[in-house]
Amino acid sequence: MDKFLLKQKPVKEQGQLNFHHTALQPLQNKPLREAQVRPAVEKPSRQGRLQDCAKVQVLASSRAAPKITDLKEIHDSLVRVMASVPGSQDQKEREEEQLRHLRTLDCYQLSTELLIESQLGPVVRKLRASSNPAVKRIATGLFETFTSVVKHRARSIIKHGQ
Repeated sequence: MDKFLLKQKPVKEQGQLNFHHTALQPLQNKPLREAQVRPAVEKPSRQGRLQDCAKVQVLASSRAAPKITDLKEIHDSLVRVMASVPGSQDQKEREEEQLRHLRTLDCYQLSTELLIESQLGPVVRKLRASSNPAVKRIATGLFETFTSVVKHRARSIIKHGQ
């Protein structure tokens, strides 16, 4: 069914402007402006999880009290990745694995005892010379953190004699 609009014509009578009704006229089909036409937006089938985000690190143990077994697994994985043949086709995969392990280590609050027992210092120190700038940056930051933790512990031993 067509939509109708009641048009009015102005008529001037005795100095006043009056409107007279005219016959009903159908509205002309005008094309919609482009701004009014919206493409259909696909809605996600389910809500995303935080763990699915690219830079989110899921820790195996507590941030404040990491387990030595988790740290040793990271140590062994880093050593294994560093020992693999450089220049092979899986170079990008190796760097991604190194980054993942270094980011995980960066999330933990490590004590001097855990650093000594896990032997992570020498491995991270070697990664500071990596050709990948992201690995190099994170490894350098981690090594500086390790150094500050050990220095703080040494100062507290000297000061308090513990």
